[in-house]
Amino acid sequence: MPNISTSSKWLISHMITNLILIPRQTPFLHITIHLIVENQLKNRDPVEAYQFYNFMRKKKVSRHEAVHLIGAILAPLIVSVLQQKREFDLDFYVTLLKKYKNKKPDKIWDALDEDLAFLFQE
Repeated sequence: MPNISTSSKWLISHMITNLILIPRQTPFLHITIHLIVENQLKNRDPVEAYQFYNFMRKKKVSRHEAVHLIGAILAPLIVSVLQQKREFDLDFYVTLLKKYKNKKPDKIWDALDEDLAFLFQE
């Protein structure tokens, strides 16, 4: 998994507890995902997150929305890791970032539903 600070790890564990027990987005989850993505951008790790961010900014997407888009790709992967006790698939995350960086934001949201549905099928 990309570099995550101790405070981010603490937030992730609490986020997952809240996410599994309360199946809706919470403000705590929102802040946690922001922190993880901000760390990825600051550290350029993975570099594809930084590249995705820059492509979105060139398309006049706000900084906040670009962070949300990265978070929308990352969050379901983290949740599936914890719910299904599997390893984080960094290669898949990087593949999605590369695949989506040339899309318009509204097309990314649509593609996410399709591309990530398999993570939560029983």
